[in-house]
Amino acid sequence: MKRCRKERREKEKREREKKEGQKEIDRKMYDKGVALYATGDHAGALVHHRRALEMRERALPEGHPDIADSHHNIGLALGAAGDAAAGAASIDERLLVEQVRLLYAQTTGGLIASAIGAGGLALVLWDMVPRAQLVPWLALMCLVLAARVVLIRLYRHAKPAPEAVKPWRAWFALAVGATGLLWGAALVMFFPGAPGLQQIYVAILVVTMAAGGLVMFAPAFFIYAIFVAGALGPFAAWIFFQGTEFIILGVFATA
Repeated sequence: MKRCRKERREKEKREREKKEGQKEIDRKMYDKGVALYATGDHAGALVHHRRALEMRERALPEGHPDIADSHHNIGLALGAAGDAAAGAASIDERLLVEQVRLLYAQTTGGLIASAIGAGGLALVLWDMVPRAQLVPWLALMCLVLAARVVLIRLYRHAKPAPEAVKPWRAWFALAVGATGLLWGAALVMFFPGAPGLQQIYVAILVVTMAAGGLVMFAPAFFIYAIFVAGALGPFAAWIFFQGTEFIILGVFATA
C-alpha cells in the first residue's frame, strides 16, 4: 500500500515537472517571437509564435486568453512580413472563433428562461385564450428550444476548426430567429384576446425576453437584432394596423 502511494506521488511529481517544463518552453518560444518581432525579423517571429500557439493549444483549455494572444501575434507578424491580408484574416478568424464560442457558452441561461417563460405563459393563459392556438404554440416553442439544446451539444462535440465555424454561427442565428418569431407570434395571437391583466403579463414577458437577449447575444449584435425583430416586429406591425389610437403603443413596442 505504501509502495503504491509512493509510486503515485512520484508519477504526479513527474507530471507536474513535465507541465512546468512545457510552460517554460512555451514562455521562451513566445518571448523569442516577441524579441524577433521587435528587431524586425518578422518571419522568424512568425515561426516562434506558431510554435508557441501549437504548445498552448495542446496544454490550455479552449478559449484561454493566451491562445487568443498567440493568434493576435501571428496576425501582427504576418502583416509586418508583408502579408497584410493574411494577417488581418488570421485576427478576424480568431475573433470569429471566440464570438461563436461565447454565443454557445452563454445561451444556456436564455434557454432556461425561455422554457420557464413559455410554461408560465401557457399556465396563465390556459383558460383565457383558445387552446387550439396555445397548445400548438407551446409545442413549437418546446421543439425549437430542444433543437437549440441539440445544436449546443453538437457544437461542443464537434469542436469545429476555425475555418468551419461560420456554419455554426449561421445555425445559431437561425435557431435564435425562430425563438424570437415564436415570442412575436405569442404577442400577436394572445394579446388581443386576453383580459386586461393577462395582456399586461404577455406584453411584459415578451419585452423582458427581448431585453434579456441583449446579454445572451452580446458577442454578436446582429443575432440580437434578429431575435428582437422576430419578438417585437410582428406585434409592432399588428399595432400599427389597428388604427391611430394604437400608434403610441406601436412606437413603444419598436423602441
